[in-house]
Amino acid sequence: MSLKHRHVFRTRSVDDANRAVQLAVAGGIPDEDVHIVARPEVEMERVSDRRKMADSDLVPAALRGMLIGAAIGLVLALVLMAVWKVPAYALLIAIPVGAVLGGLASSLAGASIQDPLRRQFRSELESGSVLVVVDAEPEAMPAVHQVMEIAGATPLSYDAPSAMT
Repeated sequence: MSLKHRHVFRTRSVDDANRAVQLAVAGGIPDEDVHIVARPEVEMERVSDRRKMADSDLVPAALRGMLIGAAIGLVLALVLMAVWKVPAYALLIAIPVGAVLGGLASSLAGASIQDPLRRQFRSELESGSVLVVVDAEPEAMPAVHQVMEIAGATPLSYDAPSAMT
C-alpha cells in the first residue's frame, strides 16, 4: 500500500460534481476519500457535510508544528544534558512539551491560513466551477481519471500527498 495522493477535477455544477463522486465511489474509491470544493455559499447550501473539506490549513500546520517542536525539544534537552549535566529524563519531558507547544502555536497560525487547494484554484471557484477532490493511491489514478472523464470532469494540475494537504 502506497501513500495516497490528492488529485483535483473541475466540474460545471454541484450536480455534475455529485455525479462524479458517485462514479468514483462506485469505481472503488473509498467514500471518505472523495470531496467537493465550491464557493462558500454554494457549499453551505448544496454540498453534503460529509463531502466538504476543511477550508483552513489547521491540521497540516499542527502536524508540522508538532514535528518542529519535538525536534527543538530534543535539541534543547541535548544541550542541557551536555552543558549543565541535566539527567537523561529531560528528553522525556522536553520532546513532548516541545511537540505540544509547537503543535498549538502552529495550529493557531494555520487556522487563519486558507487551504492550499482553495488558494491555488481560487479563480476556478470564483468563476463558479465546482471541484472534485480525490485522494487515491497512484495505482488507482488511471481508473479515477477514466471515471472522471465519463462524468465530464476535467483534471486540473494538482498532485500532493494526502497526508499533508
